[in-house]
Order: sequence, then C-alpha cells, then structure tokens
Amino acid sequence: MISRRVGIALCVLCTFALSAIGAQSAFGVTNGTTGFTCKEKKEPGGAGFSGAHCKASDAVETGAKYEHVAIPENVATEGKAVNQGTSGEKLTARMLSVVSGVAVELQATETVSEATGTNKKSGTGEHFVEGFGKATFSGVTVTKPAGKGCKVSGGEVVTKELRGISVGMEGKLEPASGTTFLEVTIEGCSLAALNNTYPVTGSLRCPGDGATAVCTHAETTALGTLKFGGQKAGVEATTTATGRAKPTEAFTPVAVTTVETP
Repeated sequence: MISRRVGIALCVLCTFALSAIGAQSAFGVTNGTTGFTCKEKKEPGGAGFSGAHCKASDAVETGAKYEHVAIPENVATEGKAVNQGTSGEKLTARMLSVVSGVAVELQATETVSEATGTNKKSGTGEHFVEGFGKATFSGVTVTKPAGKGCKVSGGEVVTKELRGISVGMEGKLEPASGTTFLEVTIEGCSLAALNNTYPVTGSLRCPGDGATAVCTHAETTALGTLKFGGQKAGVEATTTATGRAKPTEAFTPVAVTTVETP
C-alpha cells in the first residue's frame, strides 16, 4: 500500500541506523558498521568530502570541506529524516500493492521520522548501529485506483515504534515488537472491496549514499519482505537524515559506514 511516496516514511525512520549502510564500502577487512556525522571542517584541506552530505561520490583526497566525525560508542544520538534529496528538493513518497486484484498506490507529501540511534559493539567486538523511533506521513492520498473516491482516513498515518539495525554490510528496518509497521484505513471507495483497514507488516531494506537513503519500488518489491494487507508491497522514497548528540547542537547530516579492522 505504501508506494514510492507513502513508503518514504518507512525509509525516513531508517534515519540513523539505515541511512547509508552498504553505500560506502571500505577497502580491506571490515569489522561492522558505525554512525558518523558529516561536519564542515574548521579549515578546508586534506581528505574528506566536497559536499555537506558526505556522499561516496563527493569523497576527495585533497581540498575537502567536510569530514566524517565519529559518534562516540553508546551515546544516544537524536535523529530525524525528511522526504527530500541532498539538494533540499522535497520528494513525494509512495507505496504500491495489489488488493483484490486492483492496483493500489498511496502517496504522502510530507514524511518526518524521528529516532534515537546508538553506535554499539557486539560481544564479539563487531560494530553495529541500532535505532528506535516513529515516522509520520501527512497528506496521504490514494492515487490508484483513480476516480473511485478512495481516500485515507484522516489523511495521516503514524507508524508504531520501529527498530533499525545494521547487520554486517546491510541495514534492516522492522517493528520494534510484533510484525506490524502501521495500519492504513481506506474508505469512501466505490469499489467496496477496498474499504478496509490494512496492516503493513514485515521488514524493509533500502540502500543509501551518505546521509540520503533511497528506496525503489523494484528493489523493495523484489525482496518480498514488506506486505500490505498480506500482499507483497513496494516503496519508492528518498529521505535525508540528520542528527545531533546534544540538544544544544545543530542537526547535521548523519551516515553509516564500514569500520576497517586495524
């Protein structure tokens, strides 16, 4: 049910734990993943990044304006993610599925995820990131089937508490407890079979680049792990995550990347 735009909320919640896992592969043997903020250097120069979101394509060996700053282990970091790209452009989120043989697409014009993420280390010494939070989708409409009067009750959907965690070189987003991400109620349809409350269940994985996570319908559907009313669903969404360790600090882009074994 969450098409490219509704699904954004799910990606947004990835905030700290999923924003860039797998996007930046370190050379050599790695020892898990860890979260960094992307901050402006006091003095430009040396290795780092040319852009404020520390995208892999912005990595430079000299003249860097921005750099990764490691977030200390076991320090809770406040994070948020919104439906926009690295240039600040707002992007609609969608979720797609098929219900009773009818293609259903939901779109959300506003998505905001808020979470708390923490860099941790397992008993075997492997680094990983774990985050908990919720996402809110506003301006949610039913764009397919068109012309049938279908609408989302209240026009807003809020997820249950979700958990994002890095596992090796991948990230995973899932309900913190149980199997349900959120529930969406569709009403007013002339196709009576569509008027129902649909649970979105399962788990979701989306790749990222720097502070931006990108979910595509083809990739999320192919995974087959996300369900809308028990049917396979796909998500299209782009979200950019920021974070801060202290309330007095400004929010800066956050990313998750690999840790090389010394």
